[in-house]
Amino acid sequence: AVVSTQSTGNSTCFLVTSTCYIYINAVSSSLASTMGLSAHETEAQKLQQKRARKLQRKVSLIIVTDFICWIPFVVLCVLHSSEVLDATSLYPVFSMVIMPINSVINPIIYNDKVSDFICSFFSKVNAFW
Repeated sequence: AVVSTQSTGNSTCFLVTSTCYIYINAVSSSLASTMGLSAHETEAQKLQQKRARKLQRKVSLIIVTDFICWIPFVVLCVLHSSEVLDATSLYPVFSMVIMPINSVINPIIYNDKVSDFICSFFSKVNAFW
């Protein structure tokens, strides 16, 4: 019963966080698209559009890293609570390794230089494939 409550709580937290990030991403995406560049736009408008796109990239990276870190844990909790597998030995790995990694990744993504490098890396990887 405790594990079931815990997995429900974790799932709820993940869904609320993801929903908020997706909303921020949608708002920044619409801001970036409504600010289409034209010949008579000011430098301030161009800078604002660039900032909106940068925010969109950061939020997308945060959503992906949160998903990668949290979904395995949520699935593990569900499997454990439904008695499909005994995940007792895996909880310390998540609490001492995976979740702290997620906590460290988010501030790194917020750093402009690091997030620019990550976005550049993934766009090169995508271009390669």
